Amino acid sequence: MWIDVCSSEEIRKKKKVVAKHEDFNILVIFHNEQFFAFDNECVHKKRELHTGMIFKEKFVCPGHQWAFDLSTGWESVKEQGQPVYTCREVDGVVQLDLSSVRVATSA
Repeated sequence: MWIDVCSSEEIRKKKKVVAKHEDFNILVIFHNEQFFAFDNECVHKKRELHTGMIFKEKFVCPGHQWAFDLSTGWESVKEQGQPVYTCREVDGVVQLDLSSVRVATSA
């Protein structure tokens, strides 16, 4: 199920946007001309990820610095996966597929 998140222009400017839809709370990130989407609640201590940052092509949780691969959500030190979603851009709008959630179980 695809939902509109925001305009492409908005996320290119802000770099991060939180999409809330019913029970979903998803962080959408724009980095290196690509869109990435994570469940906004960290699998480790349930902290919200949106105040984190990108470092060395990973998204770093603000709570305990777990570093999740942008594409897969995999955290290689702790060997856990953060739920990720598929994003796309259609006619200047960033969309998120709520049914596409996946969690990596290895690198």
